[in-house]
Amino acid sequence: MDDRIKDLKEGAGREESRLNQDFIDFLQKWSSPVLLLIAGVAVAYWGWGQYKTMQVAKVNEASREYASASETGNPDRLGPVAEKYKNVRSFGLLAKLDLADVYLLSAQRGLAPGLVYLGTENLMEGDVLDEDARRSNLDKAARLYREVLDAAGKGREQLGVEAAFGLAAVAESLDDVDGARRHLDKAREIATSIGYDALALAASARMDRLASLAERPRLYDAASLPTLPTPKAPEIRLPDGTDFLLSPDLDTEPGDQPADDAEASDGGGESGDGGDGGGADDDGR
Repeated sequence: MDDRIKDLKEGAGREESRLNQDFIDFLQKWSSPVLLLIAGVAVAYWGWGQYKTMQVAKVNEASREYASASETGNPDRLGPVAEKYKNVRSFGLLAKLDLADVYLLSAQRGLAPGLVYLGTENLMEGDVLDEDARRSNLDKAARLYREVLDAAGKGREQLGVEAAFGLAAVAESLDDVDGARRHLDKAREIATSIGYDALALAASARMDRLASLAERPRLYDAASLPTLPTPKAPEIRLPDGTDFLLSPDLDTEPGDQPADDAEASDGGGESGDGGDGGGADDDGR
């Protein structure tokens, strides 16, 4: 018997037909969900690409605006940048640090924030700060430095160090030696934790110089100084019996001469006349 006949199995065709039908049923059952899943993955991939493109554009925009605002040092520009890009990498924190520096420098100089000093003759009303305005700017700087320090988590430790240095500078401006030492110690701690030895040494050096703050002279503005008395004219005392002393440097009009010289001249004239008279008498005799 032919081997092919031996391999024939009764109902084999029906079994193969059933397998094909099962495959068809499987495709009918799962093809739509699979296609939807594939389409969803494709859409998600496209959306992720669009999101990354938008993020890059946002970062570039934040970088440009921050660089422009930081260059001007104008608080009216740094403030909006800090708020607008607070969630774009670290641009919001960087803008806050720069804004805090502007307020701190303003308080230290006693001039309006962002003012470019071109000499006292160019100062206008409101450019020079009084003590209340100076203290207000120090409070603004301290608040901004504190916000940066609180937000400077992992990966942003260097910003935290700069904020701690800023808080120490505010405390120094207020003659708060203990507060300055506390903030400098915080800056040194953060710098040491991230391996920034140079910043840690700088913090230690500033802590060593804090003792000199208590001995430095205080600077007063012109409004705080007392009014000086007007000096009296010096009193000139002449020698007894002298009414007027003619200075050799004093210019006199032509023909003017001291009274003594005039009297001497008159006396000489009289003597001359007397001599002439005497001669006439002699001639008469």
